[in-house]
Amino acid sequence: MTGRLYLPAEIPPYLEADIPLTTALLKLTLEDVVNFHALPLSRRSSLKTSSLAGTYEALFGSRIHEIDVTYSGSVLDNPLLPTRILKRSEEITATAFGADRSLYVTTGTTCANQIVIGSTVSNGTRVLADRSCHQSMHFALHRAQAQLDYVSSAASCGSSGRSYVNIPELIRRYQEAALTADPYRVVVLGGASYEGVLYDLETILDICTEIDDTCLFVIDEAWSSAAGFHPFFVRNVAMQAATAIRKRYPQRAVRVVATQSAHKSLSSLRQGSFIHVRGDEALIAAIELGRFAYHTTSPSYPILASLELARAHAVLEGHAALDGALALADELRSAISLNPELAAYRVNDGAFIAPKDRRFVTLDPLRVSIDLSQSGFEGNAFKEYALRVHRVYVNRVTPTSVLVNVHIGVTRTALQRLLNALAGFIHDVAPNSEEAICRDFVIAYPPGVPLLVPGERMNARSERAIADARSSGASLVRITHQTKTDHHQERIGA
Repeated sequence: MTGRLYLPAEIPPYLEADIPLTTALLKLTLEDVVNFHALPLSRRSSLKTSSLAGTYEALFGSRIHEIDVTYSGSVLDNPLLPTRILKRSEEITATAFGADRSLYVTTGTTCANQIVIGSTVSNGTRVLADRSCHQSMHFALHRAQAQLDYVSSAASCGSSGRSYVNIPELIRRYQEAALTADPYRVVVLGGASYEGVLYDLETILDICTEIDDTCLFVIDEAWSSAAGFHPFFVRNVAMQAATAIRKRYPQRAVRVVATQSAHKSLSSLRQGSFIHVRGDEALIAAIELGRFAYHTTSPSYPILASLELARAHAVLEGHAALDGALALADELRSAISLNPELAAYRVNDGAFIAPKDRRFVTLDPLRVSIDLSQSGFEGNAFKEYALRVHRVYVNRVTPTSVLVNVHIGVTRTALQRLLNALAGFIHDVAPNSEEAICRDFVIAYPPGVPLLVPGERMNARSERAIADARSSGASLVRITHQTKTDHHQERIGA
């Protein structure tokens, strides 16, 4: 073998025992093994004379070819029913997350949810589910032919698009069913929404398990895999909430399964997901069998290794990384509140949460919803402008807001670019007055006809005209009409 490789010896000694799968994969890169099984990209043997070899290299780099192997069994482990290296890695991960058992999934949390529901719900199982849970839960529950009841939202915030499930109603219906001969066997709840609504799972699980501790709670934590590594979120994390109740009431049979998209908040490759289980051996065995039945038999070793590394990173540095993210989120809120250039914006806070619900519901401080309504433009206009002019990408917008996810990968430099985009949007695109009256000429070249003139009111039609001009490739120029002889000209990004 030629070329320099990262040697296992370069793994810090204090880490090697914690990342057994990564260590084993790196050791395999040093061995000259020829493969008569499935074709792996490993060693790039199928690309030796290919004209596409350089393109593969440019897109994937050289290292992924060394670890995208097809070995299993005695070489590494059985990827679906592990007993050796992968099993040890998953056991270390379970300890880190406070679970009795953790499983790796390389096909996303959609598959993880299907595994959990498919292995715990059957025809006629009585299920109480959060109506706002992810589509994969709905499909899996209907496929399993569950006897399904939904709990809808208690309230919603039209500006931010946030809503939260009616937890008092969920508890009431759970209690009523527990008094019958047919109680709920499974409760499905989204533990953290995309928009940043969090639930006090410790309180919810405490109340429900006091009523009936035979039920299984399935918590979709797709957006909060990192939360368990910071004390701020301790009551909002399924495994830690279950652990607290188990310690407080050891006589209760607390049974909780959480699914997490590791790649959404931890340093994992996309499609890397965890299933964490708190419960008895029968529940663990059912989930393990479910993975065997529903998961691909050819999981990605790069994704598996990235799950292991993401856990190691979270254990070593997750607390500090989340401290940094929380501080940056606070800086963003302060800038919007105090910076005169951002006076047209407001932060959507938790005022829409009713006082009676604040026992159960809170907002994730890492999700900052910014109200754009005073700018006179919709969220999509900012989304398009921010990416085109400032190369800042945001995803979730509503007609009157934009959602900013301050994850652990956000830096102060990145935050400053977002603030520049917010200020630039007001200056370049949105009105210059609170009454949404344009003070400038906005002219498209070609053809040189003003899209807006001083004194004209900004509206949806003018916004569409500006967007159409940009999409056609025209240059937009804004000319401030100050006096008869004094004009300020500025080119607006094409």
